[in-house]
Amino acid sequence: MNYKTILIFFFCVLMAAACGTDNASPEKNNTTKLPDQFLVVLGVAQDAGYPQVGCEKECCKMVWEGKEEKKHATCLALVDRK
Repeated sequence: MNYKTILIFFFCVLMAAACGTDNASPEKNNTTKLPDQFLVVLGVAQDAGYPQVGCEKECCKMVWEGKEEKKHATCLALVDRK
């Protein structure tokens, strides 16, 4: 057997052993107590704020020229479980 064949065989055995392992520790029960109403900060990934790349409208043009500050968006989720 050559080196490459032994390496591929070892890799396959290692992958098979990793896929067959059973997690011996029991899953922990998530018991976080949350109020009936709460706010979750989801982030800013859904919107880039402005100025948008390639935008030549007045709203973005003022920012590109330094006459206005950049504005960033934030996404929040208000949860009411009642």
